Amino acid sequence: MRTRPEHAHSAGNRQQRRALGAIARLAAGLAAPWVALVRPTAAGRMVAGAGLPTIIAGLLVMWALLSAEAILLLAWDQTRSLRPSLSWRWTGIVPPEQRSLDSAIIVRPLGEVLLSWNHSWESTPLLLAPLMIGAWAVGCHLAGTLCLVPRTYRGERLGETLRTNLKLPWVCLGLASLVLGVGGSALVIGVDQRDLVQARHWVATGSTWGFGSDWWEYLFAGTLLFGMLSIWLVVAQAERVALGAVPAQPPEPVGPRCVGCGYSLEHVPADGRCPECGESTDKSLSPLTRPGLVWQVRGGAVPFVRTAWSLLWRPSGNYARLLTRDHEERSWIFERVQFALLTVASATAMAGLYLSAAVPDRSVEAWLVIAMLGMGVWFAFCGWAGHRGMGGLGVIVAALRGPTIDGRALAGAVGYESVFLWSFFLFNFAAAFIGIHAGEDIEEYLVASGHARSFVQLLLGSGVFLGNLALSLLWCRRYLIAYRAVRWANF
Repeated sequence: MRTRPEHAHSAGNRQQRRALGAIARLAAGLAAPWVALVRPTAAGRMVAGAGLPTIIAGLLVMWALLSAEAILLLAWDQTRSLRPSLSWRWTGIVPPEQRSLDSAIIVRPLGEVLLSWNHSWESTPLLLAPLMIGAWAVGCHLAGTLCLVPRTYRGERLGETLRTNLKLPWVCLGLASLVLGVGGSALVIGVDQRDLVQARHWVATGSTWGFGSDWWEYLFAGTLLFGMLSIWLVVAQAERVALGAVPAQPPEPVGPRCVGCGYSLEHVPADGRCPECGESTDKSLSPLTRPGLVWQVRGGAVPFVRTAWSLLWRPSGNYARLLTRDHEERSWIFERVQFALLTVASATAMAGLYLSAAVPDRSVEAWLVIAMLGMGVWFAFCGWAGHRGMGGLGVIVAALRGPTIDGRALAGAVGYESVFLWSFFLFNFAAAFIGIHAGEDIEEYLVASGHARSFVQLLLGSGVFLGNLALSLLWCRRYLIAYRAVRWANF
């Protein structure tokens, strides 16, 4: 018979083991953003079983780290700066013997800069940086939760998918902090070098007017392009983290269903028709009814182009023949290739638009070409976010309306709908090209036709918005067609 002291000692050991286990889980969760830098799928498995306290703690830790990083970068930028008076043209009045680098550049220790922020209006970074980064981190976390739904939905209850997704996006903040550190450090070092170049020119000539300004422009453009390209690294990492967090095994098999209404066809009616909707059972049970898309069957560049073109113009017929069971990974490969092509096309188009306007005037500046490339990459990412967000909402709506044969097939249809983003790209590129080269002529023609200039400007300004809105509504319709076609697909 166990004595009371032994029982109390055993209970104490259990509480100690539980406490150590909780600390170990918390430590593993907090380490996930750094593990994700080298093993993103392992990081996904680490946070998949984490509780809400671990996620909140992780977000707070990453928020504090990013805020401190931003504040230190801002303070580092102010440790070395060109004396403000040297930026004016009449600095040449300073005698040569009084010019020196020490008099041209102000150098302050990092601690002094941080302390000065507590006693002046310059303390704004101490307040704004944490608030802006906190809002950005929470917004990215919630947006990532929605955008990852198509990658994590497996046909289970929707709440399980959303709970899993809420644990994932913050893991990518480790890579985001690394990008911020590299990009911010390069920017600060570049600004310091520009100031040093201008200071040396002032010592030699007595003026810094216009000298070294292109240094900053190229630095800004290069940093912008680096940041935009890094976004795709974060997206790729998030995809890998999501794959590690969800179970690899397929959902439990569901018996054959009618492709028209979802009625169970485990016992085929004698007349060969669904008793609910009257659809022929051969259409539901014969694999010949779903031969697959050209690219699904053969692969390769030419079948890829043929499939993309056909999906763009005939979504209903193509989704009706789409192979769904155990083919969802092909849809994500299709999506990745589409966005690689779209990113290149968008960046090239932005640079081309700038060159088409600058070349005739002989005002081409190389740094603006680089900046336009970065903006093109940004627009491609915005397209990805809109595509995944709309696809995630579609999956949620479809899941709320009832179960499917295979939830992965339902989510996988999102990958093929990435092809419709080319419609947005072509429309906005054409609108921008017309606006640059013929916008003023169109405005003057409409005004000369008797329309008020304010009305014409409002009409032209809202035309792009209304066009994108129309395309978005059409996109929703296409998603509805896709989900209906694959919802009860047996093959």
